[in-house]
Amino acid sequence: MIGSRRRSMILGRDPARGQLAGIAAAAVFVACVALAVALAAADSTARWRGALARALTIEIAPAPEAAAQAARAADLLRAMPGVAAAEVLGPERIGALLAPWLGPDARLEELPLPVLLDLRLEPGGTFDADAARDMLALVAPDARIDDHRAWRDAIARLAWLAVGLASAVALAAIAAAALAIAMATRARLAALRADIETLHLMGAGDGAVAGEFAGAAMRSTAAGGTLGTLAALALVAAARHATAVGMIDPGALPLPAFTAFHWTMLILPLAGCTLLVGLIATWIARAALRRLP
Repeated sequence: MIGSRRRSMILGRDPARGQLAGIAAAAVFVACVALAVALAAADSTARWRGALARALTIEIAPAPEAAAQAARAADLLRAMPGVAAAEVLGPERIGALLAPWLGPDARLEELPLPVLLDLRLEPGGTFDADAARDMLALVAPDARIDDHRAWRDAIARLAWLAVGLASAVALAAIAAAALAIAMATRARLAALRADIETLHLMGAGDGAVAGEFAGAAMRSTAAGGTLGTLAALALVAAARHATAVGMIDPGALPLPAFTAFHWTMLILPLAGCTLLVGLIATWIARAALRRLP
């Protein structure tokens, strides 16, 4: 007990502990925010892909009888299993869809536009696309079903790229903090060389001394990382509140409805950084102590 207290008193004289905690706080904050972005991207991707999977668009080529064909096709589609709704889009809806490209004053009646049907599927239902195509061929031979697969694939690729980049930022922040604190541990070993030699004379082994250094590094990391985690959680909560009250467009910042899983994930950078610092500090301390007389 006395030896342990003496080691703590000698090795506890570290004016750089505040700096180590600051490094950990900044790194864990960045990692938590990046992880929140990754979670938001993954959650948004799942919701967008789910919405696109339940929506199909049927296009009927421009023709004098296209409107009548669309009406008959909508009636038949509504009777199919797995179909929640089938609606023929009117000129106003089509104009709204084309407004970003043609402008609000475009004279759509002068353009040869196809007739569009918006088909909505029941969540979890079974829809037979081949049977729908066979049925459409009878009432609208020029109809084409668009299942938005290209959009779904493009969204998935973009979202997974965002998840990968955000995850890489989180890992890089944690790794940088761990290496910085480990290098500080090496410098601290050199500065306290005389004290360490005294501990050796008192009978302390390399394992015990290395454990003291690793414990000090982990305590500094945990203290600073806790502050960084709390700051990140506060930022995420503030962003969610701003989105909820309409200060931020939900489409511009699609944060997920955080569950216990999401909050637990945001605590992982603190635990991971602390553990990584402890392992690296132990390894560096043992390597340095082996070179001492």
